[in-house]
Amino acid sequence: MTDQVTCVICLGILYRPAVLPCKHVFCQECILSAVEKTAYQCPICRCRISNWLRKLKDQESLVNEDHENQLREMFPRYYHSKEVGLSPVLSKSEQRCLKDLTNTDHFETSASQGEVFSEYLKEVEKFRKLKVLEDQKNEEASLALAFQLLEEDRLSLSADRPFPDSSRQTLPSSCLSTRIVSPSQNRPTISRPNRTLLDYSIDSHRLSSKCESAGSSSSAQGQIARDEAFARKLQAKYSLPLRTPPTTRSKHRVLRSRRR
Repeated sequence: MTDQVTCVICLGILYRPAVLPCKHVFCQECILSAVEKTAYQCPICRCRISNWLRKLKDQESLVNEDHENQLREMFPRYYHSKEVGLSPVLSKSEQRCLKDLTNTDHFETSASQGEVFSEYLKEVEKFRKLKVLEDQKNEEASLALAFQLLEEDRLSLSADRPFPDSSRQTLPSSCLSTRIVSPSQNRPTISRPNRTLLDYSIDSHRLSSKCESAGSSSSAQGQIARDEAFARKLQAKYSLPLRTPPTTRSKHRVLRSRRR
């Protein structure tokens, strides 16, 4: 009897009750606004009603007039308020009728002391956990994207290199006299440093330490530290080689030349 009196969407008395093919009853306005958000399915049993709605010539045919007349007789004040456009309020007799029909108490009860605050804390904790999971997913996606960019950079560098001489040995002797010019030889060679994201972050960190005396902001320091931590996570996750930054390479070369 509860489904025939109250709407499970608005939790109020059924106003203009509409019956679906699956025999579930809702307010006409509630079900028409809900099906667009539920992919034209019944909110209760997920029965598809798209074809059924398409065949309807008039939305007013959804309303069960006999059921509406019964509800209008039981809750006249409620229906009058809805038709006038006021906030519907049940009278005492209507409240008793609703209680007898549904066997539930619909009177408003005040919350106990601290109940609202404890519920708020639970929602905050739930939001915090979801935020942590979302940050982890975003970090995983960023690591995968950075690794993909590094691989693309490595492949582009290998494509710019000329073909080895061993490839000419497989050609016939008649073709050895002709000079083969690859497309890569026609364009100017671009010297690109074979650096990784970890090299960049370490260099930036060292440059920032030199600029501390010049009054660098704390926000820039924090961003550089985050970049370095992100690069180390990338190196640890994908086992990328930890290359020596260019500044340290030059120092090693100077030391070797002095030793010689």
